[in-house]
Amino acid sequence: RHNFTPRIVAGLNVAYQHDENDGSFGFSGFTEDAFDVALSVRYAINRNWALDAGYHHTEVVSDQSLFREFSRNRYYGGVSFTF
Repeated sequence: RHNFTPRIVAGLNVAYQHDENDGSFGFSGFTEDAFDVALSVRYAINRNWALDAGYHHTEVVSDQSLFREFSRNRYYGGVSFTF
């Protein structure tokens, strides 16, 4: 997180996860890598009200690509009230 001004705050989150799954009950094992990147920004209108916006990307890569791999983009925006 970084405060650009007293009213504007932005954040960046990056995550990586590696999974190695052993096979069982007749299913073969597989490895999988997941990558996540999230960007967010918040603008404080005043003490109580703020505007929020962000983006989140997820990418999963697997050595068994059938139904295991995916890519997802999510966008959001909103208003928050704090009392």
